[in-house]
Amino acid sequence: MNTHQKKLEEANQALRQAVAQLHFDPHKPAFHAHAPANWMNDPNGLVYYNDEYHLFYQHNPFVPKQWERGTIHWGHMKSKDLVHWEHLPIALAPSEDYDRDGCFSGGAVIHDGKLYLFYTSNIFTVPPGLPDDLLQQQCVAVSVDGVHFDKSELNPVIKHPPAGIGQDNHFRDPNVFFHEGTWYMLVGNRLGDNGKILLYRSRDLLQWEYVKVFGESSGDMGYMWECPDFFSMNGKDMLAFSPQGIGWPDQPNISGYYLGRLNNETLDFSHGEFHKLDHGFDFYAPQSFTDGKGRRILFGWMRMPRNADKQWAGSMTLPRELRVTGDRLTIHPVEELTLLRQQQATVSDVRLRQDVKTTLPSIKGICIELLCKFDLTNTDAAEFGLEIRSSLNGDQKTVITYSKEHNTITLDRNQSGDYVSGTRVLEMQRLSDELELHIFLDTSMMEMFINKGEYVMSGWLFPDPGNENIVFFSHGGNTTVKSVDCWGLKL
Repeated sequence: MNTHQKKLEEANQALRQAVAQLHFDPHKPAFHAHAPANWMNDPNGLVYYNDEYHLFYQHNPFVPKQWERGTIHWGHMKSKDLVHWEHLPIALAPSEDYDRDGCFSGGAVIHDGKLYLFYTSNIFTVPPGLPDDLLQQQCVAVSVDGVHFDKSELNPVIKHPPAGIGQDNHFRDPNVFFHEGTWYMLVGNRLGDNGKILLYRSRDLLQWEYVKVFGESSGDMGYMWECPDFFSMNGKDMLAFSPQGIGWPDQPNISGYYLGRLNNETLDFSHGEFHKLDHGFDFYAPQSFTDGKGRRILFGWMRMPRNADKQWAGSMTLPRELRVTGDRLTIHPVEELTLLRQQQATVSDVRLRQDVKTTLPSIKGICIELLCKFDLTNTDAAEFGLEIRSSLNGDQKTVITYSKEHNTITLDRNQSGDYVSGTRVLEMQRLSDELELHIFLDTSMMEMFINKGEYVMSGWLFPDPGNENIVFFSHGGNTTVKSVDCWGLKL
């Protein structure tokens, strides 16, 4: 048994013990993909391999805390339908001199039937207790069965960015893709307070040469660009990433994308404006992949509040299908989520009276899918919306409010229970005759897809377990609700 295998066994044993000690927690997600216990963060290595979906993720199998030196591994699960997940043994553990302080985020590709995982290795270069400084390098591990991985003897395959181009202590999150007969790798980087993404190329996935700076901040897009993800759809090219330090006070940790065009000769990427992938609270570090149906599927990390006292921490979002519509992406819950649906309740043609709170028969629940359609042409209210996971007396609730005058949606968590607070305001760009809110609730999570995927808002909620009421309201006039469909979801 080599060093890596020993470290993997230690980690898997610690995780088994943590699972055995779990107590019932009504806030633990029921149908979102999450670790069996302890810490989870970024999705890694998303890939469709041997007719199954593989989801790797940053994982501390020892405690439900973010990370300490040597604790970040790659957890692993797989699924045949993106809904029902099977946990597999931990895939990567810090075990070598070059990655002793953590196996950080990266991606996966398939080559010659083998599954290649690319990850960032970490070595802290100062003693514990001093301000963190570290050496980050890019590494690869290979599997012939999709479960057991051998680290390459050539690791690290990229030791540092070119001098004067980037810093080696912020050099991470390799994203590998095949384009025009060549393998390319994007790596997130910074130089001073300037975020960058560097481009490398290879013929064999092991020997890499630096090509150029693929993208960088112009001074207003943050000091570090994490989790790059490049892909093409419908003749257009997309670069998704997570800029740190972008300086938006309403949402300091954001993720988004540029839509543009890659010049195949110069490898210059020209693009339009930056668009957020999620306008809610807790979405970060997304990664996408192409599945066997040709769809582009994205997962993001739902980061829990730091003060949440749980035996688990973090979850993936629901799987989201990306589509190109004009000069934007639209984002949709994958169709396989309908497999969770059980009993359905439908109510049509409801008139919400001014300042009268309305509940609808059978429209309630803790783990539900909710599809609401509002008729804006027959609505004279200044604002309307709904309260989800509301208590009987209304002292706990999460409030979703649409302002007809400003064409905005506000998500208010100030009465959503423990650990969370604050509001997010989404300014929509296009007026329409109908507002559609497609909402998934899962014990302590909500994801809302707006107007057929034009926008998404997500966040953690920690209400009392019995709060299941859905309350509709209308202010400054009356509101017409075309229809409300509610499905209970199989746990």
